[in-house]
Amino acid sequence: MRWNIETKDLNLIRLIADNGSLTAAARRMHVSQPAASQRLANIQARIGAELFVRKDGTMLPTAIGSRLVEAAEASAILLDQTGADIARLLEQRDGHLRIATQCYTCYRWLPFVIRDMRLMHPSLTVDVVPEATEAPYDALQNDRIDIAIVSNPLAGSNFAEQILFSDELYAVMSADHPLSGRSFLNPANFTEQTLILYTGAKHAVTEEVLYPAGVTPGRIMQVRMTEAI
Repeated sequence: MRWNIETKDLNLIRLIADNGSLTAAARRMHVSQPAASQRLANIQARIGAELFVRKDGTMLPTAIGSRLVEAAEASAILLDQTGADIARLLEQRDGHLRIATQCYTCYRWLPFVIRDMRLMHPSLTVDVVPEATEAPYDALQNDRIDIAIVSNPLAGSNFAEQILFSDELYAVMSADHPLSGRSFLNPANFTEQTLILYTGAKHAVTEEVLYPAGVTPGRIMQVRMTEAI
């Protein structure tokens, strides 16, 4: 069975049940009694069942009518909540943003961005979620964060992506290192070097620079603490 129940149909059913009278329901809806009576008849025809019975001058819902009254009340509550949510969003009274980055070193500039956002939206709450750093896409998929700032976009991802900026890579070494006097390095310079990386062999430096050039460093040391590196 297919039938269509509109919000105004549910509203009429709820008002009849609340007031026990079609006339009172029509008054509450600001329509004439004949118009309300015709709508009720139309609803019952679509459903194929009586929704109310009269007892001692009062209209009482049948079993099917009671079920529709429950649906009408739930619908009214949901619409009220939705209206309140929209009003809060329009007034920016309780905005909430959960953010993570794929690299801990990105947090160096993030506080300045959050500060500017708070100046534009004083009521905005920003939560930094560092535990999502290593698996930001999983955190997005499981609704643990709202935005992830990543250095290695996931191929085939269904998430919306926006390029923010490009970073320039720097090699940090001792002042007396043989390569320290060079203004730039090329992949071949890493062939016999010990390369210290936060994530080990799977890193943007290796994945995007060295390996595509056919270069493997003499040794890759993983140190999972920026200060220690």
